[in-house]
Amino acid sequence: MAALSTQSFSLLPQVVAARNFNASTMTRNSLNAIFKNNYEELETYINTVALQNRGGDMPDSIVSFLGNLTQPIVLTDDTTYRWKIGMSNRRRIRVKKQASGNTTTPGIGGTKFTLVFEERYFDITDNIISESGIQARVMEEAHNEADGWYYVCQINTNNPTDYMPTSDIAEGKTFGRLYSSVSEMSVTGSGINGSTSIQLENRLTTIRKKVTVSGDVAAKVMSYTYKDPETGKNYTTWLPWVQHKVMQEVAWQKELLFLFGQYNGAFESNFLKDTNGLPIETGAGLLAQIAPGNIATYNTLSYEFLDEILTQLSYMKQIGGATNENSETYVGMTGQVGMRQFSDAILRKFGQTNVIATDTRFLDRNGTELVFKGAQFVEANFPNGITFKLKKTKLFDDPSLANGLDAKGFPKRSSEFIIMRQGSEPVIRKVTKKDRQNVMWSQGGSVDMNGKFASNMNELRSSALDGVEGHYLSTEGIVLLDPTAAFRLVRV
Repeated sequence: MAALSTQSFSLLPQVVAARNFNASTMTRNSLNAIFKNNYEELETYINTVALQNRGGDMPDSIVSFLGNLTQPIVLTDDTTYRWKIGMSNRRRIRVKKQASGNTTTPGIGGTKFTLVFEERYFDITDNIISESGIQARVMEEAHNEADGWYYVCQINTNNPTDYMPTSDIAEGKTFGRLYSSVSEMSVTGSGINGSTSIQLENRLTTIRKKVTVSGDVAAKVMSYTYKDPETGKNYTTWLPWVQHKVMQEVAWQKELLFLFGQYNGAFESNFLKDTNGLPIETGAGLLAQIAPGNIATYNTLSYEFLDEILTQLSYMKQIGGATNENSETYVGMTGQVGMRQFSDAILRKFGQTNVIATDTRFLDRNGTELVFKGAQFVEANFPNGITFKLKKTKLFDDPSLANGLDAKGFPKRSSEFIIMRQGSEPVIRKVTKKDRQNVMWSQGGSVDMNGKFASNMNELRSSALDGVEGHYLSTEGIVLLDPTAAFRLVRV
């Protein structure tokens, strides 16, 4: 697992440079450039919030999953937005290098030794602790050199043979702060550290679909009856079926946008241009917003490995400052192969123990509760009060999205997991632009979208087409408010 740090967050842009534009043609982008109005600030200040499940199981698609949360965030001004994440200052600091003046037994006999850290975090009087548990006190104010911050320390012990192992002060090792200790009549103490918030940026994406139906097709009677799945009404002509297929395709494209969307940078670096010369802006989807440190691979899933991941997510909740978030429930989306991997991992872990069955719930001799549904395990408890629930998601099994096949010929993506924390507030939200979500219109020619044919020259239509054109446009996106609250697990 990657070490926890501010670098664990997605590498989304955090500043927007000044822009120069020719203002002869006024568009939203040129207005942004002139008035420096190039993003919209989300109202919520995030400390580490968590996923909320409103009413039942996780659905089998990302779009419906978002729909089951709170109402989407609606932007009123622009399509680029930023949000802040408050960081807890309680953390461990990395050793940048091993100081050249140290012996092989630093600190032995009460001698002073030097530690070099990546940043100035500790203060004089602080007691710090190494990864192996050796404690030392900072004896002098830190000073900065080109290769790091230098601290003069002394072992806190009553044993003259104690020393700081060189393995504890090697590059990449970490130290934590315990407390500040001083003598009688002391004149100083350690200071108080603070951390500014991290600011992340994303943007909305506009998707558009078009359908053209000729007059002949509009007039043609179906050889079967089409039943609208929403209204239950039966139709015998093609136009209602075409409209339904358009909405099906739109829903599918939203699924792909919310999962695979890619942030394509500021306007100056955006080389994607439409036929009108304007930039094609796309925002980051869920996969691109998960913190790089929260991505891991596996070959055969095990209960122990899942326990490690869930423990890390639980720990990150504290790192992010969400100390009031008591939920230790985590939900996962995966495909059919992932469902079997999870169930098999549970069987390997508990298959040899005495299990008591009550309906679909099982209890092993140690009190671990397991949920059995559809001939496989879909939920399990883990140490420290953690519960993990799993839901099969159709998107992971679609053959058109297969990122290669495994040894048995199944799509590799079917064994992938996206795990998120479930708590009192949603960690993932849909974001839309006011009046720009689900915009639909048509250009009627010889026929309109209701199937009505023009019958006289005085009937005004917007197109000379012998038929009708339908258009769909929507500006939407997704925001993972805390990139460390989600985890991606990929099978190799």
